[in-house]
Amino acid sequence: MALALACASFVLFQCAWVADDLYITIRTIDNFVNGYGLSWSIYDRILAITHPLWLLLLTPFYALTRESYYTPIAISIVLSLLTIAILGFHFLATQSRLFLLIFLLLGSKCFIDYSTSGFENCLAHFLLAVFLTTYFSKRRSNSPHHFLSLTFLGALIILNRLDHIILVAPALAESFFRQKSKRRACLEIILGFLPFAIWEAFSLVYYGFALPNTYYAKLVTGYDLDSHLFTGTLYFVTWATWDLLSLLTVAIGTSLQLFSRKRRHQALAVATILYITYVVWIGGDYMMGRFLSAPFLVSLFGLLKCIRKNSFGVAFLICLSSIYLLANSRSNIRTLFEYPSDISPAPISITNVIDGRGRYSPGYALPVNFPTRFAHVSNAEYACNREDPIVKAVRVEAIMGIVGWGSCREQKIIDVFAITDPLLAHIPALPNQRVGHYLRAIPVGYLESVAADKNLITDPNLNEFNEKLLLLMKGELWSLQRFVEIAKMNLGYYDTLITKYAERQYDRIPATMLALKSNEGARVEHGITQFTSKGLSVQFGGQQSAKQLEMTIQRENGRKYRIIYKLSGKVVTSSEINEEGREFLKRLYLAVPSQAQRGFDSIHIEPTGGDGTYYIQNLILH
Repeated sequence: MALALACASFVLFQCAWVADDLYITIRTIDNFVNGYGLSWSIYDRILAITHPLWLLLLTPFYALTRESYYTPIAISIVLSLLTIAILGFHFLATQSRLFLLIFLLLGSKCFIDYSTSGFENCLAHFLLAVFLTTYFSKRRSNSPHHFLSLTFLGALIILNRLDHIILVAPALAESFFRQKSKRRACLEIILGFLPFAIWEAFSLVYYGFALPNTYYAKLVTGYDLDSHLFTGTLYFVTWATWDLLSLLTVAIGTSLQLFSRKRRHQALAVATILYITYVVWIGGDYMMGRFLSAPFLVSLFGLLKCIRKNSFGVAFLICLSSIYLLANSRSNIRTLFEYPSDISPAPISITNVIDGRGRYSPGYALPVNFPTRFAHVSNAEYACNREDPIVKAVRVEAIMGIVGWGSCREQKIIDVFAITDPLLAHIPALPNQRVGHYLRAIPVGYLESVAADKNLITDPNLNEFNEKLLLLMKGELWSLQRFVEIAKMNLGYYDTLITKYAERQYDRIPATMLALKSNEGARVEHGITQFTSKGLSVQFGGQQSAKQLEMTIQRENGRKYRIIYKLSGKVVTSSEINEEGREFLKRLYLAVPSQAQRGFDSIHIEPTGGDGTYYIQNLILH
């Protein structure tokens, strides 16, 4: 067992990394530790994470170290080793099962990749290991408090990630029906789920919502079920391509348990099937394996419990796994020391799913940074130091991890993917967006609202909804009116306001933007126009003589533009936008060149830098 843990420690260290999303959690913790409340923003009470228990576990360690990279990785590795140790000691009596357990755990891409990463997976693995060994323990099953222990562990698993209720509910239900006293069992459910109930009560009172903001940002998008089923199916196609070992483990383990005569095994099989169905139903994820490591662990445990001791099946699975690990270029064995340069970290064009560790390995992997690097988690790379004076300007950004963490607390940031933005999370996403990154159009007046800390949104329906939302996020915590609005908001009383707002969006596109529809490769959706490197032409329908051009345009990742002014099809003059920008969408005020002030009737926006996809929200002449 000691040798197995030593091997696991080496593999975990070599494969350790963190995702950009970790720093959404870290910023929330940092605000709390420094007295600004348990919120991503110091201006709004907002829960921008999906894992309350992981957040609470990291908080005291961060408070001691004030370090945001090595601390989460160290905790993740310790939890992962404890997971392997708990499962290993459970199967210690049979060496063949123990060997297969270690072999499949270390060979599973989804398990190893997300045993670190900064996500809640490592804590989920640990809690599931404790839950499963407790559930199948013959010695503990005779204890009068066995069911209470299971409900308590189940509550912690759900508190760590809400949708993991699917993985534990069948086992809890099976255990409940085995209890002789149903009355006592109901009492134990109430006592066991007390930690979860306390958190939900806190969340409802403090944030105004029982569910985190990420639920609304990623699941309440306005997309139909067919879209989710399509992307969810492709998610599993990618899984089969990149991590066949884990997929086969789930398939074999679930099948063996499903046809077992023991109800405990059947409960785990049902849990795995339901959870995989759920992942397909929500459309999967953009990171391969993130949602699949937990059902893999459950299936692996069931597989080892079902196969006979020292059977031919064990040897066969070990041989098959060895061949696969050596043949697959993305396996943990092949990528243990360096991620091959020929493996592209970019999304696959069809499935739009990324290899998370491969994508972040160049800058976020532990072997690359150990022991002194990873300077880009400092604040120097971004807008200002966290101790700088209040920054009044509003920035529009996407991907809120490092960008949000690197910005000073007082900086107001609008997240167009809505993970950290309470209002945008409640409005429908734009069509044809990438799974997990659902872009929202910024409502007219929202930038001004955030900057002035007032409700200046022009649409009457969205204005009313935002008024209620502001009361929940900024209002007096214990006011009776706020509690009334919390109840109405969570019961869907104001959902019709969002529906009416969404229905009117196509009718509210500025007249000057309508001409953009005729551009090749450009499309207007809810007031935001996406265009290609061929550029964008705006026809004004008559000669103009403006002195200033106002536009909100994408500025991140080296995107630069040339503004060409034309009259009757001939070029009058042009100007450049070359200064560096980090914002996803930034409002610019450009002086119209003196030659163009005499008259122009169209403007062509020509990209001179970027990746080929660009967004513009508005274009106004002054």
